[in-house]
Amino acid sequence: MAANAPFPAPHYPRERPQRRTPGREMKVLCLGLPQTGTLTLYRALNTLGYNTYHLTEACLDYQNDALVLWNTALRAKYYIPELRSFEGADFERMLWRYDAVIDMPASLFIHELMDAYPDAQIILNTAKDADSWVMSMENSYYKIIKMKRLWLLAFVDTIYLRPFRRLLRSTLNLYTQGKRTRNKNHLPAYYKAHNAHVRGAAQLRGRKVLEYNIKQGWKPLCEFLNREIPKEDFPVSAEEDFIVGYQYIVVWWRVWEVFWRAAIVWAVWRVLEGVASIYWGLPETQYGMEYLD
Repeated sequence: MAANAPFPAPHYPRERPQRRTPGREMKVLCLGLPQTGTLTLYRALNTLGYNTYHLTEACLDYQNDALVLWNTALRAKYYIPELRSFEGADFERMLWRYDAVIDMPASLFIHELMDAYPDAQIILNTAKDADSWVMSMENSYYKIIKMKRLWLLAFVDTIYLRPFRRLLRSTLNLYTQGKRTRNKNHLPAYYKAHNAHVRGAAQLRGRKVLEYNIKQGWKPLCEFLNREIPKEDFPVSAEEDFIVGYQYIVVWWRVWEVFWRAAIVWAVWRVLEGVASIYWGLPETQYGMEYLD
C-alpha cells in the first residue's frame, strides 16, 4: 500500500517554519468538507504543480506539532473562547511549506484562511449530495474513531495517536453540532450549512468560488486556476479505503515505535543497574528479589 500511497512514506523531520519565498504564496483554498473527493483533488492539484496540504500531511508532520497546533486552533475557536484565536501568521506554523490547502481540519477555518490568504483562489469541493457525504463519512472517519484499540493506544502514545484522536473527535463533535460523536442525524444539515457558509464568506469578501465535484474532471478546475489541462488522466482515488487503511497502518507503526523505544529504555536501565552493582556494590536483583550469598 505504501508504494501506491499519494503521500510521502516517512514522517517529516523536525524543522523550524520558514518564510515564504516569492512565487510560493498560498494560491488555492479548497474549503469543502472532507470526504468530498479531497484525496483525488489533492492528487489533481499536485499534478498541476501545487504543493497541497491534506489531513494526512498534518499526520506526517506530527514531530513539528502540527496535530497539536490544529487542536489548539480548534479549542480557541470553538471550545475555549478565552484562548487567543489563530489568525494570519499563526497558520503558517502548519502551512508554510504549502501553496494549496484541502480537507480537515483546515476546512473548519473558513473566514480565518480567507483573511490570512486574501489572494488565494477558493474552491468549494462538494459531494453528490448530503446523503452520499454522510455515507462516505460513515465508511471512513467513523470507522477510524470506532477502532476499539485507538483510545487505549492514544493513552500510551501522547505524540501522535492522542492528538490525532482528539482532533478527529473534536471535528466530528462539531459536525454533529455538539452532540455525541456517534449521533450522525445532524450531519446532513451540517453539510448544507457548511457549503452555504463558504459561499457567504467568499461573497462577503467579493471573491469568486468554484463549486466543484471531482466527477467534472480537469476542465472546470484548470479553467478556474488558469492551468493547462494535463495530458494524463484525471486521478481517481478510493478515498474511504485509503484513509482507513492508512490510519490503521500508522496506528500500529506508532505502537511498534513506542514499545520499541520503551524496550530500549528498559535495556539501558538494566545495563546501568548492572554497572552500579559492580562499582558500588549494590546487590544484584532479579524480578525485584535480592540474591544474597
